[in-house]
Amino acid sequence: MNDLKSTSNTLEERITQAEMSVRDEVSKLHFHVTEESDRSLRFLQRQFYELKKILFFPGLTLDEAAFNGQFSKHLVWNELKPKLAGSFAVETGTYLGGTTSLLARAFSRVLTIDINAVFQEQAKLKTGDATNVEFILSDSASFLRQNLPKWVDEGCLPEFFYLDAHWDPVCPLAEEVELISRSCHDAIVMIDDIEVPGDAGYGFDRYEKAVLDKNYLSKVVREFGLACFVPRLASAMDCMASFAIEPRGTWFLAQTAASIEKLESCASLGRL
Repeated sequence: MNDLKSTSNTLEERITQAEMSVRDEVSKLHFHVTEESDRSLRFLQRQFYELKKILFFPGLTLDEAAFNGQFSKHLVWNELKPKLAGSFAVETGTYLGGTTSLLARAFSRVLTIDINAVFQEQAKLKTGDATNVEFILSDSASFLRQNLPKWVDEGCLPEFFYLDAHWDPVCPLAEEVELISRSCHDAIVMIDDIEVPGDAGYGFDRYEKAVLDKNYLSKVVREFGLACFVPRLASAMDCMASFAIEPRGTWFLAQTAASIEKLESCASLGRL
């Protein structure tokens, strides 16, 4: 009887070990297939990006690290940049510093804000020896709330804001736009990851407590009489250099006649 029990236990152990071995092999196979699929998708995305660039934008000057290399954003930026004085720009959501570097080449002073210390250190490496970039480790809305009044008193207000700090569960976008609109009346504000009305091909962010659809900023837009613009380029022709299924929606906001005129004069923009 003891021999039978011992044999039974041995069989159970062998079966358990075999099951664990099979699960381990399945896990390895799954990882391998997923990794290969991911690599193939990234390769196809890259080929698709290059093909669109050659076919539709052969002469377009762009920095693939900035604005994720997205065609529509660079079309607008190339038109808008010469219309700006190039004095002071603020970026919320530094991430890895790709767009920070582009702004550093266009403005004499750039202030970039991120809440993630790891991202910020990587961004510092990306910007290299740029002496005109100031990195701020902070919640963007809190920082703007504290510093915008000081900039008003100093008479040194930013002329351009690039807002890309929204991330689940934190989405300070509406407060950022409100704070900027109260103090920087002449500034132009660029917003990433927001819905483009009439073009469902442009992706936008959806969080548990905030959906960046066409109505997300309706209250602050009405309160301050903001003019809203979106790229004219259809999403079917747009593409990003980074691995993404869909290009991301973009808005440009302006408040005063002078700043609105700058956006209206960009052929690549249309007013909502």
